[in-house]
Order: sequence, then C-alpha cells, then structure tokens
Amino acid sequence: MTSKYHKKTKEEIQEIMKKTYYNTKGTPFKIIEYITNGNVIIQFQDENKFCKKTTYDSCLKGKPTNPYDKVVLNVGYHGTINGKHCRPKDHKREYEHWKKMITRCHDLKNNPTYKDCTIQEELYCFAYFVQNCNHIDGYQDWIQHPELNWCLDKDIKFPGNKHYSIDNCMFVLNSDNTKERLRRVGNPSEKTKKKIKAKNLLTGEVTYFESMTQAKNKTNICISCISDCCHKKIKQTHGYVFEIIYN
Repeated sequence: MTSKYHKKTKEEIQEIMKKTYYNTKGTPFKIIEYITNGNVIIQFQDENKFCKKTTYDSCLKGKPTNPYDKVVLNVGYHGTINGKHCRPKDHKREYEHWKKMITRCHDLKNNPTYKDCTIQEELYCFAYFVQNCNHIDGYQDWIQHPELNWCLDKDIKFPGNKHYSIDNCMFVLNSDNTKERLRRVGNPSEKTKKKIKAKNLLTGEVTYFESMTQAKNKTNICISCISDCCHKKIKQTHGYVFEIIYN
C-alpha cells in the first residue's frame, strides 16, 4: 500500500486536487495548490472562499479551521482581518466581551432575563467587533486600565435598550454597572434587611438593633447566644429574648 507521505506523482496530485474534503464543522474545502505533503494551499467552498496554508495530513483528518464557521453557540464566527484569521488568542480582552455578549443573548437557559435581547448583525463576526470596538463609549478608559474589571453594557446610555450595537454599548466598570442596575430595580438585599428586636425580661423594655453585631456591642451578650435565641434554639439568654425582624 502506498503511504500518504511518499513523494506524489503528477497524476496523484491531480487526483488529490479533484477531491472535496471536509473539516470537523462539516465545511467543504479543496486543495488548490499542492507543493509538498507539508505545504498545501486550501480554499473553503463557502461564499467567503477563505484560503490558507496547511498540510495534506491535516486535510485528511479534517483539521483546517475556517474563520467563517459558526463556532460560538452556532451563531458567532471569528472572521478575518486583512485576509488573516482573527483568532481569539490574539485579542483576548475583546474576545471575552464579545463571547459574553453572544452567550447572554443565545444561552437563554442560563440567561433568561436576556430573552428579548438582540445583537447587531455585524457583531456576530468577532473581527468586526475587534475593528470597531474603538468607537464604543468608554473605549479609551478600557484600553488604559486593563487591570480593572470591565463589562460591555447595552442600556446605561439608553435605559430600557435591549439591542447590542456599536452605538448603543459602553465599556463600564462592573461596579458602576451594578450600581446602575440597583438604582433601576432596587437593591433586593435592602428589601430583606434584618433588624434584631431585643426585649429585656426584667424591665420589659424593647430595643431594636441594626444587626446582631450591634446587639452584641450594646448588651455585651455573645453573638452565638443572640443567634441561638433568634433562631429559637433557646427561649432567652442573659435576661433577654431576641427576635429577627424583617423590613
């Protein structure tokens, strides 16, 4: 049996170039130039006709990657910049924001609140995002302070907006985004904030404290005793009955 690694004859090369191959995503491609086993040029047979250098062995195993294959939730693709594959490893910070944007809108099982959100059609292409994110508000701060925690927000500029686009979005600090969200919807923790009611069994006086820590500091009773009383593990402690009061 002839090995695929032996030097190919002219006839064998012609046969190789007649065939259609498929990568692991099922995208067809052809070998349009065969130089050696380790040096072939392929062209993907989709509308973009992307060409790249690879090896004959990779072709047989379906390894060549097409930058126009939809690799993020079957909707997002990498694209090209100046004819070269726009790879996530070369634009790590941009990729993090781009992928999260797509995940929010298309992984509704884990992001149900994004049910009605949409994305600008061009933004499904990572290369487009890389080339145009400098037009997003807050970009210069984002560039100058990579040590901070940033997010790509869609509705601070336009409250209620549900469409991700270059014009609508902003780079904002996670902390600022959280504050803005709480301002709009209210802080759930404030709605369920607990106070401590303390009744002095000797005098009948009732006092309210903002926390168990404050109750401890004012009564000199340890927090574990106050907690046990609040959670009905004991009826009273040190002459007091403690109770949790919810706002």
